Amino acid sequence: MRQRDAILAEARAEHQRILDALPKRWTRKEYALHASRSPMRAWLFMLLDGRDLSARIFHTLRPEADVRPVNTIEDNA
Repeated sequence: MRQRDAILAEARAEHQRILDALPKRWTRKEYALHASRSPMRAWLFMLLDGRDLSARIFHTLRPEADVRPVNTIEDNA
C-alpha cells in the first residue's frame, strides 16, 4: 500500500509540474513532449485522461524478497 501511495503521489506531482510548465492553451502533443522524458510517463498519460491509477499500479508491484509465507508446522522442519 505504501509503494502504491508513493508512486501515485510522485506521478501526481510530476503531472502538476508538467501542467504548470505548459502554456495556457496547450495540446496533448505539447504535454507528450514533456511527459515522454519522464520515467512516470505511463502514469502521466493515465492522469491526463482522468483514469484511476490504483489498480494498474498494483499490477506492477512485486513483494519484497524477504517477505515470504512461513510455515511453522514441525513436519516441514
